[in-house]
Amino acid sequence: MDLIQIVVLSIVQGVTEFLPISSSAHLILSSKFFGWQDQGILFDIYVHGGSLLAIIYAFKKEVSILIQRAFSPYKQNLLLCLIIATMPVALAGFLGEDFIKENFRSLEFLILTTFIFAIFLFIADKYGKKTNSIESIGLKDSFIVGMFQIFALMPGVSRSAITMIGALILSYSREDAARFSFLLSIPTLSAVLLGSSIDAIQSEETVDWSILIFGGLISFVTSLLCINLFLSFIQKIGFTPFVLYRIILSILLVGILWI
Repeated sequence: MDLIQIVVLSIVQGVTEFLPISSSAHLILSSKFFGWQDQGILFDIYVHGGSLLAIIYAFKKEVSILIQRAFSPYKQNLLLCLIIATMPVALAGFLGEDFIKENFRSLEFLILTTFIFAIFLFIADKYGKKTNSIESIGLKDSFIVGMFQIFALMPGVSRSAITMIGALILSYSREDAARFSFLLSIPTLSAVLLGSSIDAIQSEETVDWSILIFGGLISFVTSLLCINLFLSFIQKIGFTPFVLYRIILSILLVGILWI
């Protein structure tokens, strides 16, 4: 991997992991534009690790409270809510991984999901009541958001987009929908790292530690900037810019399909 590839792919990971846009679509665009080959398992581990560290750092206060209240008598146990919300996608991913790879990995399907879930995001943002807060979220709502997250297994959907859609439909505010989605990424990214690490152990990939560390660092910085900017502006700008962006992205992907 050359320097440009490291920088571009690390930035793509850092930005698209948390915005309600499709990371898989952007990786395809990047690879097609530059003619790059697969970057390898270990590189994926480090850039996802950078994103994971960024979300933990950005929400260090919330993470600290989660740990302190893990075994508390509080009725609202956010850690338990996150675990409940993670279980459906973890089970679906374990049982349906091969089926998803065989049936949902085409560029045509990626275009379709990128466009359709842009419309769903627009509807959820426009018609959601936005009266609930993350402080009041319970196990039922957490499970429902978790069921929505199953759709994120399909390329083009975006994990952050679908979990925000679920929270908006359940009448959570834009900021709280985003915050719950970001916190929910901690167990999800941890699972991705665990799976990639197992694959890496089984592979015989040559390790270039300077590339891995550099990619992880860029991913950490861009993820952290993205999280802070998104939370600062989401209440003001809403999700419409991301809806329009996804629609434009789907059109670009159609262009790639025809090339």
